[in-house]
Amino acid sequence: MGPGLLTVIVLTGVFFFNFIARLILAPFVVNLEQEFSLSHVQAGQLFLFVSFGVSLALALSGFVARFIKHRHIVIVSCLGVGLGLILTSLAQSLVTVKLALLCMGLAAGLYLPSGITIITSSLSSLNWGKGLAVHEAAPNMAFILAPVVAAAVEGIFSWRAVFAFLGIGSLLMGFVFFFSHQGGESKGESPRPAVLKSIFRQPAFWILTVLFGLAASLTFGVFSMLPVYLVSSHGLEKGWANELVSISRIPCLFMALSSGPVIDRIGSRKTALIALSVSGLLTVMLGLFSGGLIYVAVLLQPICAVCFFPAGFTAISMTFSNRVRNVAISLIIPLALLVGTGVVPTLLGWFGDQGLFSLGFVILGIVVLAGMNLARWLVFTNEQA
Repeated sequence: MGPGLLTVIVLTGVFFFNFIARLILAPFVVNLEQEFSLSHVQAGQLFLFVSFGVSLALALSGFVARFIKHRHIVIVSCLGVGLGLILTSLAQSLVTVKLALLCMGLAAGLYLPSGITIITSSLSSLNWGKGLAVHEAAPNMAFILAPVVAAAVEGIFSWRAVFAFLGIGSLLMGFVFFFSHQGGESKGESPRPAVLKSIFRQPAFWILTVLFGLAASLTFGVFSMLPVYLVSSHGLEKGWANELVSISRIPCLFMALSSGPVIDRIGSRKTALIALSVSGLLTVMLGLFSGGLIYVAVLLQPICAVCFFPAGFTAISMTFSNRVRNVAISLIIPLALLVGTGVVPTLLGWFGDQGLFSLGFVILGIVVLAGMNLARWLVFTNEQA
């Protein structure tokens, strides 16, 4: 990847803290349910506040990028995420927890359009798949470490201490990016009517929005409620449930990294189709399996799902020019995250309160299997697939 490699590595570090800030709530949901006397639905709604903040900030990021350089947006995001986590750790009521999570989500949502734009503008299009695959190592590391951290501090530190520690880490990462001077000197396009028209008239925009929503549901949505599901429906100990979820994410790191050469070889369309089809089937298995087989479903379900995101972002880059790419991302990802990290956990929580947790996972998997075929209709206009 040449001179752009350092840029990718630094932004991967930024993305890690950005992402774990949104994930760390999941392994501590049981703790918050006990401390604030929450039902499964109320616990699921906490993710809705985070996802709403992320989605709103993503949607507005184009206006911000029109006047502020991409590198400055990344720095502001780091600092905002850090402060949001620290405020969450200090909250003493459910209302203040929700407000702090909303603020953290707003800061986190600013990052992605600018981060992806910096990476794709720093690399040759021939290396987009590899660069974005390395960048996607960040969320996969977050998926692995969030449950590990929760299991490791059980009985030693409270969830508040963990949130505060990660908040400080995000603040420090902002300073690292500031002093590294790694790209992002340009400004982005704002969602002007002419720009929106050029984006909306492309069928690929609508297809990618749906596909990202399905992928977010398979990763964020399942991850968010899986520990609670394993504890309440399958009788696992809370610590073991978090450890099992963490173990299931370890192969995902290597799958995400290896997906880069695969994308550059067979194309983003085929990679996305394979990732969604296998993951959708395994999500159905999460709801159908019990006993020892539930371990198999938990361990296998996320492995292919993570390969969608490097393929998806490559597809976005192949569809939209560098000038409007930040706007396209700011439109596609908010809707996807609102569904995958907000609506889906809430719905799974509702099924759990009805004693139908398993059915919720089965329905989610079926919906993904029904919608994945949209990938076949993707047509790229910026670069050849």
